[in-house]
Amino acid sequence: MKKMSIMTEEFSETKPNFFLVGAMKAATTSVATALDKHPDVFNCPIKEPNFFCTDINQLDFQQNYLNSMIVDPDDFVEKNILFPVHAAHVKKKKTYSHLFESATGKVAIGEFSTSYLYSTEASKNIHEACPNSKIIIILRNPIERAFSEYLMNVRIGKETRSFSEAVEYEVFNSNLRWGQKPGLYVEAGLYYEQVKRYLDLFRSDQVLILLHEDLCNDFAKIMTQICNHIGVEPISEVLKSIKMNEKKKARFNTVNVFLHKSGIKKFISRYLPNKFICMVKGIYYKSSVDHILSNEEKLMLLKYFNEDICNLSVLISRDLKAWLECK
Repeated sequence: MKKMSIMTEEFSETKPNFFLVGAMKAATTSVATALDKHPDVFNCPIKEPNFFCTDINQLDFQQNYLNSMIVDPDDFVEKNILFPVHAAHVKKKKTYSHLFESATGKVAIGEFSTSYLYSTEASKNIHEACPNSKIIIILRNPIERAFSEYLMNVRIGKETRSFSEAVEYEVFNSNLRWGQKPGLYVEAGLYYEQVKRYLDLFRSDQVLILLHEDLCNDFAKIMTQICNHIGVEPISEVLKSIKMNEKKKARFNTVNVFLHKSGIKKFISRYLPNKFICMVKGIYYKSSVDHILSNEEKLMLLKYFNEDICNLSVLISRDLKAWLECK
C-alpha cells in the first residue's frame, strides 16, 4: 500500500477547499470580510495561518515583527479563543485541522494566507493536501503594492527609512527572506513565477486570477465571480462595497510603536466598543496622502518590474499596460 503523504495525513474532513493566496496588500482582508458574511462560507478563525509555506522561516516574523501581531496557534486552539486573529504560524497538522472543526456543513471552507503566493513550496503543498481546492489570486500593480506595504510598515513602527532607501537596500541585499526586516518590496511584486507555480499544478478552472483595480472599481461584480468560483450563491450582504484600507499614518509615531509593542492596541481593538474605536481613530490617524510616490521613485521601481509585468500579461492574458505607465 502506498504510504500516505505527510501533507495529507491527519487532516480532518473539513479541511479547506479554497485558498486566497495573495498578493499581499491587494485587498485580501476586504474579500475575507465580505465572505465571512455568507452563511455557506467558513473563514479560518486565523485569517493567515501560513501552514503551507514550509520554505518560509517563521522565526523571522517572530523576531522582526512586533510581538502584538503574533499569536501562538496552539494556545489559540487549546483555549478555544473565540475572537478572530489576523495571522499566526501554524506548524502542526493537528492544530491546523482543529481550526476547521466547526466548518462542518459549510459549502466553502477557506483561508487567506498571503505568504502562499510568494512561497516556492506552498502551491505544491496545497495541491498535495487539497488537490481539488479552488485558488484565488488578486494581483495589484506591483509599484502600488510595494508602496502600500511600505506605508503599513511605517505605520506599525517597523520601517524608519525613506521608501527609496528601503528599496535600494533590498535590491543590493539579495539574501533577504520573507518576514525579515525590511519587507520584500520588490521581490514580492515579481508575480510571474509566483502565479505560474499555481497554473502549472492546478487546472485552469481551479484558479481565479483577479486584479486589485477591478475589485476597487466594481466590488459587487468581482465578489460575484469569487462566490461563483468557490461554489456559493452570490448574496447581497456579500456584494456590498467595503471601504478599502485608506492610507493612514499615526500622528505620533513614537507613541504608535509603543502601543503596538506593549499590546495596548491589540487590547483596544479586541475589547473596547466599536464607536469608541472609530472616534479614537479619527484623532489618532491622519491621511498619508502627503507622502506620495514621485515619478522618479516610480521609474526606479519600474526598471525592476518591467519585464516581469510583460511576461505576466501574456501568462494571464490580461492587458497590464497601465502598470507600465508613470502618471
